[in-house]
Amino acid sequence: MLNLRQLRVKTRMLFIICIVFIGLVTLAVLSLHYEREALYDQQKEKVEKMVQGVISITKYYHGLSVAGEMTEQEAKDTVISILNNFRYDGNNYVWINDNKPNMIMHAFKPDLNGTSVADLRDPDGVALFIEMVNVATSKGKGYVPYKWPKPGANAPVDKTSYVESFTPWSWIIGTGIYIDNVEDVFAVHRNIIVSISIIILASVVMLIHLIGSSIIRPSREAYLSMQNIAEGDGDLTQPLTTEVNDAIARLGKAFNSFTDKMRMSLKDVAQNA
Repeated sequence: MLNLRQLRVKTRMLFIICIVFIGLVTLAVLSLHYEREALYDQQKEKVEKMVQGVISITKYYHGLSVAGEMTEQEAKDTVISILNNFRYDGNNYVWINDNKPNMIMHAFKPDLNGTSVADLRDPDGVALFIEMVNVATSKGKGYVPYKWPKPGANAPVDKTSYVESFTPWSWIIGTGIYIDNVEDVFAVHRNIIVSISIIILASVVMLIHLIGSSIIRPSREAYLSMQNIAEGDGDLTQPLTTEVNDAIARLGKAFNSFTDKMRMSLKDVAQNA
C-alpha cells in the first residue's frame, strides 16, 4: 500500500493535479459522447416529425379527393405545390418520389421531376432512391444514409434522410439532415466544454500551487533552522513565523519556545561560569 508520507509534498500536489486532470478528461469525453448522440437523436426526431406533418397534409387532401370535393390529380397538385415552396431550417426541404422510383417533386433539383431516379447513385455507389423504396415498402418508414449535395452546392456530403410511404398514392415522402450541420453544432458545444474544463484545471492547479507553497515554504524554513541548530550554526534569536493558525505555525511556536528555553539556558550557563 502506498504511503503518501514517503512522497515529497510537491509530488503529492502533482498527484492530485493528475487525478483532477484524468477526471476532467474522462468527464469531458463522456459528456461529448452523449452530447453528440443527443444532437443526432434531436435532428432525426425533427425530420421524422417534419415528414409526419407532411403525411398529415397529404392525408387531408387525399380525404378531400375521396369525398369528391376535388379530383385526385387536383389533390396531388395542391400537395406538390405546397411542398415545392416549403422550407425549414433555412434551405432544408421535402421531396416526393414514387415506388418505381420516379421523382414526383424535388424542390432544389427540379430537373429530376418526372424522371426515373432508379440509377442515381452517390459517390460511394449507394442507389439512394432504391434504398428509400426498399425501406418504405418493407417497413413503411425509416432512415437511409447516403451522400447528397447541399442546396446551392455541388459537392456531395454525408446525409441521413427519413422517408415514409403514403400508400394510397404510392408516394414516398422524405427529408433529411446533413451530418456536417450537426457536427458544426457539436463543435460549438465541444469548444465550450473544453474551455470550461481548461478553466477548472487551471484554477485547481493555481489553488494547489498556493496551498503547496503555504506548506512547503514554512516547512523548509523550519527545516533549515533546525538543521542549522543541529550543526551548531543556528541563530537562536531568529524565531519562525507563527502569524497563522495551522500545523506549521504550531510547529513554529513549539520551535520558538524550544529556542527561547535553550537561549535562556545558555544565558544562565554564561552567567554562572
